[in-house]
Amino acid sequence: MTDITAVIPALMDDIRLTERDGKITLSFLSVRSGSMLSRVLRRYSKTTTIELDEIGSYVIAHTNGCNTVKDIMLLAKRQYPKEKQLDERVIIFLTTLRKHRIIKYLAKCECSNNQASDGCEV
Repeated sequence: MTDITAVIPALMDDIRLTERDGKITLSFLSVRSGSMLSRVLRRYSKTTTIELDEIGSYVIAHTNGCNTVKDIMLLAKRQYPKEKQLDERVIIFLTTLRKHRIIKYLAKCECSNNQASDGCEV
């Protein structure tokens, strides 16, 4: 069994982020598979939007293809030290996003040259 804190989450390519007043909204087409039928249905598909709360916005902003889940949990604890059960909340949030194909888990860092770039370091 894989240690969930060691995986590197990254947004799926078709997810669009918009930020307003420090909160992030995720947008994507409701029909997203690669089948021929879904490509035809995309013409008629609606865009789904999900408005995140402050902590969800913070987590998704650090879901950059370089930070591990553990890194994101540490960053979130620094940002929200009084928040209770934050580790569990981050894990459940990221697991739910993966289940709905909003994020994917990577085997290695996608930052340039596999080095932490601005915002990737803990």
